[in-house]
Formats: sequence, structure tokens, C-alpha cells
Amino acid sequence: MASTSRFRAIWLSNINIPDSQDDHQQFFQTLLSRRGYLVHLYDVGPRNPQERRTVEAGRVLLNGRSIAVNSDFARQVVFISQELNVSERYVVGLLQETIAGNPNVFQERLIEATILEFHLRRRHLAYCLRYIFEAAEVAQAPSSPELFQQKEQFTKKNLLEASKNCKN
Repeated sequence: MASTSRFRAIWLSNINIPDSQDDHQQFFQTLLSRRGYLVHLYDVGPRNPQERRTVEAGRVLLNGRSIAVNSDFARQVVFISQELNVSERYVVGLLQETIAGNPNVFQERLIEATILEFHLRRRHLAYCLRYIFEAAEVAQAPSSPELFQQKEQFTKKNLLEASKNCKN
């Protein structure tokens, strides 16, 4: 569940600038790239004993690269993973992004900031879904713009049908 702020910004600008073809193309490309997050809402994986052992050993996988981490980072990852009941691998990325955005923060505040970022991402994802479904609802009006009809078709084909296939 990567940060959704860029996706949310593209969505809102796309609604506010209805005639920009480049924005529409970028919007649909972003929707396709975020489709997995939207279909598998909030699924970042469960805690994993193997991931925990790897983190505790001082090695983590970040952006496809194995890097060494200190014991404080490892303890923070394990603690946050336990508190949120999510994958240690996911927490590594979340914690690293939080550190990058707040390099001089104290350990206690870092844990709080990381947990807040987790919940902020979840809230933004829920808002994005709300916006998507509201646009699909607008498309049902006979005088709705073509863009909203395209959004409705995308929603039906790529989100609703995909989520039905996931349940089977």
C-alpha cells in the first residue's frame, strides 16, 4: 500500500480539468498502476516469522536491495509490525519513508509518525475509492461527460469484476 497522495492529486486535478487529454491518459495509467491496491484494499500481508528473523538478523529487503540495518531499526520494525499486525517487509518500507521525511525525529516520535503514515495511507485509499465510485455514479446521468463514462467503464471492468474474481 504505497503512498496514495500522488494518485489522489491526479484524481482531483483530473476532475477539475475536464478537457486535458494528457491528464486523462496519466490518470488512467495511474489507475491501472494502483489497481492492485484498490482491488486488494488494505492487504499488505500478515506478519511473517521468516521476515522477522531476517530483520532481527540486521538485513532487510528495501526496493529490491538487501541492506544492513542497526538493531534500533530492527526493533522498531518488529514492534510496528506487531502493533499493526502487518508484514515486516511492508513496515521496513513504511519506516524508511517516514525516516526520509523526518530525519531528525526521536525514536518514540518516529514510531508514532510511522503508525500515523500507515493510517493516513489507508484513509487516502478509502477516499480514492469513494471518488472513483462517485464518478461512476455521476456517469449514470444521461448528460454526464464522456470522461465520467470512461471512469465508470474502468470501474466496472477493472475494479468490480476484478474484486469478484478475487473472492472466488
